[in-house]
Amino acid sequence: MEFLVFPLLWVAVVAVLSFGGWQQLASRYRVANLPPDADVSSLGWARVGRVSYRNSLLVGACQEGLVFQVFFLFRFFHPPLLIPWSAVGSLQTTTSLWSTTYSIALSTGDTTSIVFRFNSSALLTALQPWVRMVPPKS
Repeated sequence: MEFLVFPLLWVAVVAVLSFGGWQQLASRYRVANLPPDADVSSLGWARVGRVSYRNSLLVGACQEGLVFQVFFLFRFFHPPLLIPWSAVGSLQTTTSLWSTTYSIALSTGDTTSIVFRFNSSALLTALQPWVRMVPPKS
């Protein structure tokens, strides 16, 4: 009996986390498989909506849009996403004393959006051909 407790608890926690923003995006942008040209890489830190995905989120850019996938152990209730560029807002930059964070509003198809935050300069470079950059506020 005890050997079932941890897996069931894990699935329950991952399910609850998915409602912090992922499920809203998945209801519109879920895909069975990522496009073949999607070059995804792991982010050390990223946030989708209210949930932080430390070292568990794969993100990339391709011709069709912005792609998201989580590592295998987190895939319960977290299907792969392909968000078309038309649903991706402008990129905002926030700089504090020791770090720079980038944020993009992702449209959920209605009047709301989910904010995606990250601090990867490699992803920033990959997004530049497709996303409008807003200069940092002085």
